[in-house]
Amino acid sequence: GRNGIKVLQRRLLSGRFHEINVLESMGFHLIDNVVTLIAPVKNILSATRKQGNNLVFRSPVRSELDTLLAMTRGAFPYSRFINDRVLSADLGNDLYLKWLARLFEDVGEDITTGASNQGMIVAILKDRIAGYVAYRIDRTSAQVFEKCIASIELIVVDPAFQGKGIGQNLFREVSRVLNDSGVDLLESSTWINQRLAMASNQKAGLRVC
Repeated sequence: GRNGIKVLQRRLLSGRFHEINVLESMGFHLIDNVVTLIAPVKNILSATRKQGNNLVFRSPVRSELDTLLAMTRGAFPYSRFINDRVLSADLGNDLYLKWLARLFEDVGEDITTGASNQGMIVAILKDRIAGYVAYRIDRTSAQVFEKCIASIELIVVDPAFQGKGIGQNLFREVSRVLNDSGVDLLESSTWINQRLAMASNQKAGLRVC
């Protein structure tokens, strides 16, 4: 409190239920359950296939940021930042917009997918952005685990294009880019109640770890 901090959070593995009991006795309340899934990128490429020839993948350009922001608002209704009773849902939505804007600035307009440790890919269908995926590569993981790991930062499909396999195609395309960049494993995390996101991850070949 002396530093102006008003909210304290603690994240832990769900199996540490004894610690959950201790925290609840101190006034903490359980607000979310994040599920992390992982798969070798080669397995994702095997589990998915490009659907249709009209889908185009490319890097976004600066003029498309507003479209991506509009698509992102409301895309994570089960996020703890939106559902936690001590936080503002509106500000929770704004957090994702700021996250996307920061990722966009970090990536820049000219993404060299073969060399960059982060990137963003948009899926274009009928001259419209149908969805996007932002990713980050952790090169240091190869030094520790002898396998290079990348993670999905954000993945969003425009509601107007949901049910058309866009999510699966985004998983496939990002896996292709990562495979060409020497990445071994792709990790993706989502809220347990994001049922559609969970299903999309699992359909793409990722498994809960």
